[in-house]
Amino acid sequence: MVVERVEVLERISAILDGQCINCSVKKDLAKSSKGNLSRMDRYCKSECTHGIKLQQLGEMLGCRERKQVQWDEPEEADDLAKSLTSLAGD
Repeated sequence: MVVERVEVLERISAILDGQCINCSVKKDLAKSSKGNLSRMDRYCKSECTHGIKLQQLGEMLGCRERKQVQWDEPEEADDLAKSLTSLAGD
């Protein structure tokens, strides 16, 4: 069975909107871990049935090879690189 990319994205959105947004376990883990989201992330990926399903759906999306971007102005590329570097440092 071939599943369209849009259908997979709609399934992911339905799970996130219907289950994850009001998840009491997620809220409890967020409170108890005081901002460290790795415990919540680990729970969602390995123990939660909805999280596991999201992982499976994400794998169905796959990843295509990225195209190289040709900049018209070299300054634009330099400015973008500087802003990305500063964001990574924050």
